[in-house]
Amino acid sequence: MIEVLVAAGLLVGSLAALAFVFVFATRANADAQYATYATVLAMQKMEELRAASVPIQVVDAVDYADVRGTVLLGQSDLPHAVYERRWTVETLLTAPDALVIVVTVGLARRHRAQHAIQVRLITLRSVPVPVPEGT
Repeated sequence: MIEVLVAAGLLVGSLAALAFVFVFATRANADAQYATYATVLAMQKMEELRAASVPIQVVDAVDYADVRGTVLLGQSDLPHAVYERRWTVETLLTAPDALVIVVTVGLARRHRAQHAIQVRLITLRSVPVPVPEGT
């Protein structure tokens, strides 16, 4: 009888550990998927800003994307927003011929409690300084 109780206890303990590992792996998989889409969205916007014709205006903007990374254009789509993408373009204080481009992608407000994903890319871009005529 004692052997049956010990075996049942070991079986229950093993199944509980297996269930915990399954839940943990599922959560890690979801976090990795969110992080992958956030990274792709950040890289797309960074390349778009770096490829823009010079000079880039100083900006501070935001847009939203759905669960698959498709950028949402209208306000009516915002309930479907999963990602929030913010970007800033500013002149570098110590070098007026350089721009600092920062792109940050995180989860939209209603998804932040479940997952803590944020991707930030920062780069510098040189801007040709106009040469005054007659020099």
